[in-house]
Amino acid sequence: MAKLYKLQVELSDGQLEILNELQEAGDLRTKKELLDNAFTLLKWAVRQKREGNLIVSLNKETGAVRELEFPYLQRAAEKRPIDSAPSGTPKGQGTAAVA
Repeated sequence: MAKLYKLQVELSDGQLEILNELQEAGDLRTKKELLDNAFTLLKWAVRQKREGNLIVSLNKETGAVRELEFPYLQRAAEKRPIDSAPSGTPKGQGTAAVA
């Protein structure tokens, strides 16, 4: 079993409220589950940028397309590859289907 580490962060009241809302929106039991999902999404986004893909939202009704503006992704895409899963994350957990 992988070694586990504790992480302590400082959040403002507003940031904690957002964290709790995101956890509740996904019916997640723990903050760790929320972080696992966030890591999965962020790693997917970095891979997309490394492959030269744009990350966009598409309005189904109007067809309007809006590209994600996230400077971190551009910087991260230029760095070394990221492992396919965080150490200690079992396959199938913390992953989301993305079309």
